[in-house]
Amino acid sequence: MSKATFPKSQRLYLNSHKERVFSSRTGFVAYPFKVVYACGKEMDMLAPVELLVSVPKKRLKHAVDRNLVKRRTKEAYRLHKNELLAQAEKSFGLLVAFLYIGDGISSYSAIEQGVKKALRKLTEVCRSLERKEETE
Repeated sequence: MSKATFPKSQRLYLNSHKERVFSSRTGFVAYPFKVVYACGKEMDMLAPVELLVSVPKKRLKHAVDRNLVKRRTKEAYRLHKNELLAQAEKSFGLLVAFLYIGDGISSYSAIEQGVKKALRKLTEVCRSLERKEETE
C-alpha cells in the first residue's frame, strides 16, 4: 500500500496539462463536483494521476471558504486515491480536474462522498480504456 500523501508531483499545475484537460471536454458530475479528465499517455507526466481542485469565486465569495473546500477535497482524495492510482499505473496517465459546483460550503462527509463517487467512475473509465487498448 502506498503512502497517503499528496505531493507536488501528483498536482496538476503545468499550463500545458491544464489546457489538455479542459480542451478534452470529457467529464461527468459527481455532486458537489464536476469532474473533467483527459488521458495523458503521450505526455510527460510526473505521476500516474495528476489532480487539480478548483472552487470558483462565483460559488464562494470569501477566499477562506474556497480554501476550506479545497482543503477538504484534497484530504478526501488523499485518503481514497489508492485504487485509482493502481489502475492508472497499469495502463496510462490521467489528468483530472475537480470543479466545485455546490452552493455554499459542503460538509466534509458530502465532499468525501462526491470524491469517492468520482474516483469510482474514473477507475471504471481507466479499466474500460485499458480493455479497449488490449483489443486493438
